[in-house]
Amino acid sequence: MPVSHNSVSIFRVIEKIYDAALAEHALEPILADICKLAGLDRGLIRTIGITGAPAKWAATHNVDEEFAHQHEQHFCHINAYAPYLPAPFPGFYWTTGEYSGMPAVRSSEYLNDFLIPSGFEYANAMVLDLDRTLILGAMFGRDRKRGDFTTQEKELFAILLPHVHRSCTVHRRLGETRSERDATLATMDRLSTGTLLLGANRKILQMNDTARRLCTHANGLATRRQRLTAVSADIDRKLQRALGAALDTGAGTDPQAGSIVSIPRAAPARPLSVMSVPLTGRSAAPLDAAARLLILIRNPDRSLRAARETLQIVFGLSPTEARIAAMIADGKTLQEAAATIGHSINTSRTLLKRIFRKTATSSQHELAAVVGKATVN
Repeated sequence: MPVSHNSVSIFRVIEKIYDAALAEHALEPILADICKLAGLDRGLIRTIGITGAPAKWAATHNVDEEFAHQHEQHFCHINAYAPYLPAPFPGFYWTTGEYSGMPAVRSSEYLNDFLIPSGFEYANAMVLDLDRTLILGAMFGRDRKRGDFTTQEKELFAILLPHVHRSCTVHRRLGETRSERDATLATMDRLSTGTLLLGANRKILQMNDTARRLCTHANGLATRRQRLTAVSADIDRKLQRALGAALDTGAGTDPQAGSIVSIPRAAPARPLSVMSVPLTGRSAAPLDAAARLLILIRNPDRSLRAARETLQIVFGLSPTEARIAAMIADGKTLQEAAATIGHSINTSRTLLKRIFRKTATSSQHELAAVVGKATVN
């Protein structure tokens, strides 16, 4: 039987459709709203493989996952409508009523063994997006006992489905951006350099695992009220001045122009160095478009450990050789490195010669440069 609706209820559903585009998992509620407004029993949004490719995601209302999977399989291999439909394109809309009168469709397995038993004898559908292997489509249906769609209901779908199309396109693009951001954040977490993103008000928007560890024990740095601070009041004033100056400098500056503040720590830990680099919204977009400062925290103690591990892999140095090479790159003399390790100076010279040979260098200055390039993180 026909379902009555008014412009206010239509506009409310359209508003919810676009709200869903901004949420990560909010497509199911709009399916429920559309079904309620149009007097439907069920609906789904599904990526369907054209060439047997797997579906990527689904949103359903009164449709279980088993049905959605069967729909994909039937559509891939028993699509009786294909000969009668134009080549699909985003925005293409059709109803089962337009094709179910055709003998080939009326006798098809897809209609009789799948759609009708599943409560989709009468359905409205639209192609929302497609590429070479996948079609993203929306389908809404109801049981035979409720009858075919009226002219008024078809007009309602003609109003609503284009909005669902645009909403899903925005939703997909935002999902791709989130995936890119998550991948970038995962990469940040593997760095031995502490990394933070600050907004224009200096609040922390993102920070990697290294930065969290450096700020957790209040040994030099800490976080207070979502802001990066130094434990020492005097040092914190210097840090905040540096952050303010970087923000005042404005976006688009040369990354090498970032100011550096040394943060003392309790012995035996060596001071941290904090560098602040202004960002443009575009350069920060993969992580957070609101970011205005990139903060890099270098921990010389951690950097030495990371350098030793890298040198063993890259140049095939032994653990002892890697320790000596890392200390020389950090500014220590060979005598200081020998004393730290507990070797005689003669033994250390022999090890240094092996290091020169493996790294294709001939001086401590050249070795320091090579190690620095090899261990940048």
